Order: sequence, then structure tokens, then C-alpha cells
Amino acid sequence: MKNITNWQKNKPNKLKYIIAIDPAGGRQTGIIIYNVLQQKIINNITFHSKNEEEAINNIYLILNNFQKQTCSYLNKVLVIIEDYQLHKGLKITNPLSTPKFIGGLKVLCKYLFNLKYVLQSPVAKKNYSYKGNIKMTEHEHDAWKHLQIFFNKRSW
Repeated sequence: MKNITNWQKNKPNKLKYIIAIDPAGGRQTGIIIYNVLQQKIINNITFHSKNEEEAINNIYLILNNFQKQTCSYLNKVLVIIEDYQLHKGLKITNPLSTPKFIGGLKVLCKYLFNLKYVLQSPVAKKNYSYKGNIKMTEHEHDAWKHLQIFFNKRSW
């Protein structure tokens, strides 16, 4: 990814890593881990969960592993979480599973791993498409879109 945004030019030392998450409490969750210094995706992950408890445990394991690898940078990590939004025609078996997962994810970030996080609307991710070499699942692609939104819309 060679797209250097104004945010990256003006704030290169503010963040070292961004973790973008497209959460689903009872389905697939997509994650992109982006190294701001290297300006590249260093990991893309999709996991399937039967319910929000399993999803919270899965994300805990991923964040714990990330923390072990990057412990000196934890105060320079931002987590972007796609927020939950009900809309007409949404067909899921447990509509509370994803909001519960998002709540658990916020607790993990804030109180256990001491990570800053932002919530972004799922509606905002339109009009972005990945043109790189990494093969991504649909949910990883959605997480990547939230990373692009952050770079293009935020002024940190």
C-alpha cells in the first residue's frame, strides 16, 4: 500500500499499529493489522465463532499474541471497530450476538490491553476497494475499508 495520506505525513510517530476489526459475534470476524511505520498490512485474519463468548475469547487470543510481539508499542496502537447497526432486511439468527461481542471487545481494549479504540459506522465503508496482492476474505476486506476510512476521514 503506497497511498500515503496527509494523516500519515503529519502524524508519523503518533501510532505504530492499527488493528481494524469487522466483528461478528456468531459468524466470521475479519481483522487487519497494519504497521503504520512500514505502511503495510502485516496480518489479515478471519475467524469463525458460534457465539459472542467464543468470539471474545478468539479476539482475546489474537490481542494477547499481538501484545507479546509488540509490547513496547502498546501505547501507540489504535483499534478500529465496525459498530453494529440494524437495518431493514437484515437476516441474522441472533441480532444481539454482535453487539455483545462489540461490548466485550471494547472492554478487552480499554481495561485488559489498555488500547485506544474508535467505533466506525458500517455505512461509511462504501466506495472502497482493495487493489493489492493480499488475498482477503469478505470480512478482512471490510476491516481494510475501515482502515481506509480512518486514514481519509480522521485528523489525529
